[in-house]
Amino acid sequence: MYNANTTSYVQQKRGKGDYIYGVMNKNNYADLSAYNKMTIIATPGTPLTLTFNHEVDEKEALTDYAEADAGKYVWIDAVVGEDGKYEVDLSQYDVRHLNYIRIPWGYEKQSYIWYILLTKDEPIFDFNAMDVALSSNDSNDGDITTPAGLVRGGVSMTISVAEEGKTANRYWGTAKGPQLRMYSGCIVMDAPEGKAITKVEVDNGRWNADNAFNGTVPGLGEWTGNSTNVVLAIAGNTQMNKIIVTLADKNDETTTYEELPTAINTAKAAAVKGEVLNLAGQKLAAPVKGFNIIDGKKVLVK
Repeated sequence: MYNANTTSYVQQKRGKGDYIYGVMNKNNYADLSAYNKMTIIATPGTPLTLTFNHEVDEKEALTDYAEADAGKYVWIDAVVGEDGKYEVDLSQYDVRHLNYIRIPWGYEKQSYIWYILLTKDEPIFDFNAMDVALSSNDSNDGDITTPAGLVRGGVSMTISVAEEGKTANRYWGTAKGPQLRMYSGCIVMDAPEGKAITKVEVDNGRWNADNAFNGTVPGLGEWTGNSTNVVLAIAGNTQMNKIIVTLADKNDETTTYEELPTAINTAKAAAVKGEVLNLAGQKLAAPVKGFNIIDGKKVLVK
């Protein structure tokens, strides 16, 4: 990490209230927007406080924040694991401005902070490597019964349920590991803020020649273009091992595909202030893990 006031740290010994990185000031921050994961290597059991405060000043209590501050400030109380690591999934934040990492007050011991590692994940959705429930000839455990949300390298992916009366979309067990099998519905891929998707490659075991990317049928599992989003509409039995997404900076030629699946459009149109819906347009009492429609916007809840 580097900004005008600080550099990366190696082998610090710190105690209660000590700052490992940064200070409590919204104007002092490390911009981690190029990274998707931060790993802190430290003495096992060390408590840490991290703040990502990119638009508002820190408050004394959470109740002091205004409703308009929602999503503008993140405070993480963490504990380093027995393996000496604490990992932060940066991809869940639209703005990745790290203000500080410190040992909280009240912790009397001193701990070694060895390294702060930053890594950049590529937007590769490797279904073979995922730890998911699987369907088989004897089980429906891997059937996708609600839209599934995934994030890799800042790209968010929504996998829809199958159309009514069609075979369920599902994760299926194979010799290579899980395989995403879809028979209808769609996959929606959204680029992170300021980026565009320029290529999508599908490593597939079976491809339906009528599958369409953004309304165009390429006849193979590959799309090229310049769009903030890509919708893969599934026309029939399609078996996918991996989807690789290529990103570039958004520019004047970047488009947005507006013909989103009916269920998503319905959910957006039906949303009112404060209302929470799933991607099928059904009203929820509160946000659930995965993608939700909140105030008409698609939001990923971890």
